Formats: sequence, C-alpha cells, structure tokens
Amino acid sequence: MSDPMAALSNGTAPAMLLVQPGYMTSAIVIISSILPSIIPNVFILVVCVKSGYIQDKFRIVAVDRFFAVCRNYHFTRSHIFVLNMLLFFYPALLFALQITSNRVLDEDICGPTLASRYSWMGEANTWLLLAYPLIALCFNLYILFFVVRKAKKLKSLGARVSSTDTNQELKVVVGMIIQSILPIIAQIPMLASTIFYYKGVAVSRLVWNVNNVVWHVNLTLNPVFTVLFVKQFRVAVIKLFKCSSTVLVSNQQVSSVNHVSSSRTAFMTTRSTSS
Repeated sequence: MSDPMAALSNGTAPAMLLVQPGYMTSAIVIISSILPSIIPNVFILVVCVKSGYIQDKFRIVAVDRFFAVCRNYHFTRSHIFVLNMLLFFYPALLFALQITSNRVLDEDICGPTLASRYSWMGEANTWLLLAYPLIALCFNLYILFFVVRKAKKLKSLGARVSSTDTNQELKVVVGMIIQSILPIIAQIPMLASTIFYYKGVAVSRLVWNVNNVVWHVNLTLNPVFTVLFVKQFRVAVIKLFKCSSTVLVSNQQVSSVNHVSSSRTAFMTTRSTSS
C-alpha cells in the first residue's frame, strides 16, 4: 500500500485515505446546523404552492426589483434564464473541475479531498459568495433611496401619496436589505478562514465548525424575515393557518354529527327490538 502523504505530495489520490479524528464530530455539527433551516424553508415553499405565488420562472429578486421599480423594466423569461445561467456557471465549472481532477489537498477537517487543478479558482469562488450579497445590498439600498426620494418629490408637487402604500414599500425594501446583509455577515467568517487556509495558515476545526453554524443560521433566518417584512407572505401564512383550522373544525363537526347519528340509529334499533 502506498504512502498517503507521498501520494499527496505528488498530487495524486492515495490508496489509503486518512480521515481526521474529529471528522464525525464536525459532520454531526454541520448536519445539526442544517436541519433547523429545512423547516422554515419548506414552510415557505408550502405557503407559495398553496397561495399560487410560485410562477413558471425563477427571478433574481434584487436585480428584478431594481429594474422594475427604478427603471420600469420587466425581465422576460429568456433574460431571467440567461442571468441565472451566468450566476451558476462559475460554481458549476469549479465543481466539474474538482470531481474530474487528480489533485488532492489535505484539508483541515475532511483529510484528503479532491481539488481543482487551478488553486486560484477555489479562492475566487469564495469571494463570489461574498460579492453576490454585496451586489444585492447595493441594489436594495438604491431602491430604498429611490422610493423615499420619489415619495418626497410627489408630495412637494402636491400629489396625494398613500402613506400606507409608501410604508409598505419601505418595509419590503428594508426586509430585502436585511436579507442582503445576513449572507454577508454569515459569509465573512468563512471567507476569512478560507483565505487563511489558502495562504498556508492552519485553521482549527472548532473555527470551521463555528463558521458552518453561522452560515446555516442565515439559511434559517432568511425565510423568517421574508414572512415578517413581506405583507403578501404574511397574508398567505394567515390564510394557510385559517384554512387548516377550518378544515380541522369541519372534520370535528362531521365526526360529532356522525357520532350522534350513529347513537340515534342504535337507540332506534334497540327501541324497535324491544317493542
């Protein structure tokens, strides 16, 4: 059997894989932090399906809302498809290069792991994870500035502006800003650790685990802020709970009626037999 460390130095996959002693602990921590995020995200999906909010196209919310609000322009299906492909292209390319590569790195947690032939691609991908929410934050801040400025301009011209509509728009934008800031805050610890790692500085397993937990907390809170700040989702959630309560009460009433009918039938049958 070949020496695994010698194989690593040659950039090839070793015959025997070395797994760090705390790998299972780290895996349990990561899974435990992922599981809570599934509940609110599945709940939002159910609300969308029940309310008919899911359409036949996936929007890039920050970009789409920026052009719709500030430029009065709506993307077509082909535009949305192209934008989504551009965003997914680089991560997909990096993943393809990793699984087809024979270059192996001895990572801090997992041990020997396949890596891209080009070391700079992994670091660039980490920066992209920070760049995406930053771009979304810039778009949302501009939308907030645009809505406030437009409302003030209309009021100065003597136009009647509904304070309810304006407040609702501002609330939605504030919610979008928070949803843009959360990924940045959650990604910075992971970004710093990854940069240190690529620069040859050892990062402890505890730090990696904390970074993963922070990142998955963001995934848990994101749908919560969606419900808190977007009126349509709040209304849909209330309708969903009311509908569920109505169905439950109706089932209980039907069950009670059936029970009374059964009792009455049994009584009449017994009475007829007695007669």
